[in-house]
Amino acid sequence: MTTNSPPLVALSATYGAGGKLVGERVAQALAVPFLDQLWSPAELAAAARHAAAHALHTQNMRGDQAVDEQWTTRASAQLASTDVVRASDATVLKLDETGGVVVGRAGPYLLRGRALCVLLDRARWGGVVRAV
Repeated sequence: MTTNSPPLVALSATYGAGGKLVGERVAQALAVPFLDQLWSPAELAAAARHAAAHALHTQNMRGDQAVDEQWTTRASAQLASTDVVRASDATVLKLDETGGVVVGRAGPYLLRGRALCVLLDRARWGGVVRAV
C-alpha cells in the first residue's frame, strides 16, 4: 500500500469475533467498499449437510451407476467451486485498485504486502480479545 493508494484492509476473523461488523464499520469510516466473506457460517453448514446427505444416498446405491453418478457429481461440484473461487479472487483483487475492506475470501493472502492485514480473535467468554 503506497501513500497515494486508497485504504486497503484484509480481515481474517475466527468464528464469533464479529468480522462482518468490524469490517463494515472500518469500511464506513474509511469511505471504501466492503466485501463480506464468500460463504456465511450458516451457508457452509448447509453445504456440509447437503454433501453428507448426498454421500449417504450414493452409498446406498448399487452397481456401476452409483460410481458414474458419484464421479459426475464430484466433478461438477469441483468445477463449480473452482469457478466460484476464481470469481471471488478476481473481486478481491479489484480492491487493490479501488481500496476497500474484505473479510475472509483469502484476502490476507491475495492482498499480502499491499493491505493492512488484521486477524480478529474471540475469547470463549465473548468479545474481541486480540487484533493483530
